[in-house]
Amino acid sequence: MPATMTFLTLAATAALIGGAPALPSCNLKAEDVLQAGDGCDRAWMDANLKLNDLMMVGTHNSYKTAIPPAVLAAIGEPGKGLDYAHRPLEDQLNDGARQLEIDVYHDPKGGRFAHPISVQISGQPLEPWRAEALARPGFKVLHVPDVDVLSACPTLIGCLETIRRWSLTHPDHAPILLMFNTKTDASPVPGGTGALPMDEAAFDALDAEIRSVFPADALITPDDVQGDYPRCARRCCTTIGRPWARRAARSGSPWTRRLRRSRSIAVNAARWKAACSSSIPMRLRRRPPTLPSMIP
Repeated sequence: MPATMTFLTLAATAALIGGAPALPSCNLKAEDVLQAGDGCDRAWMDANLKLNDLMMVGTHNSYKTAIPPAVLAAIGEPGKGLDYAHRPLEDQLNDGARQLEIDVYHDPKGGRFAHPISVQISGQPLEPWRAEALARPGFKVLHVPDVDVLSACPTLIGCLETIRRWSLTHPDHAPILLMFNTKTDASPVPGGTGALPMDEAAFDALDAEIRSVFPADALITPDDVQGDYPRCARRCCTTIGRPWARRAARSGSPWTRRLRRSRSIAVNAARWKAACSSSIPMRLRRRPPTLPSMIP
């Protein structure tokens, strides 16, 4: 299904704000946290870890809930691959997930996805709260139009508010990478309702929804990462200084093109510095320093 992946990272700021106080005996210039000294783990990480040093455990289609049996029966054989669900977003974050993936559909007038065909065929109406949310203007969160439409948070605003509340109550959490799959697919059901195009105005609307939940002083934007460099990819390659990165930037490889058009925003940033966009594929990131335990 055609889509563009947009990246948003919660929990870091470009400048180091606060952080754990360092003991006089801490060696914050040590190459590894284990060499920093007793009781210096947090202070060393505050002073040295960057966003691209971190590896996250995450989920795909993080918003997805179980499809009711009546709807699965209406879908038929194709529904077997859709018969799975995730726990609520708060539970995933409580259990240590620091990467969430959310599919979003542009719906500026509201109600575009309020009458999914599979639900109508099943004879099982949408819950009133879900129907009301789908009727409101704004980005909607669902898996497949007319087929797999039941999400823990039907609107993007709802998902973001859930994550924002969790973040505020866990101010010391490690960065959360949010991946937005901006969907443009047609409905697989004849006569169904497919996605609207994701043009520049749609991406501006997406940016506005994000900023309506996360204040400006809690964000890292691509401009923050790029700094004075002509392109974000050039900043990342220069910062990392890896030969493969320089070759990729020259060759215009797929990951570099994706990096150039992605939007990385970091939020709730007391302890972390961002030196490179976190949209670089995990296999291309340098190995993180050895840590004594999992970062919270």
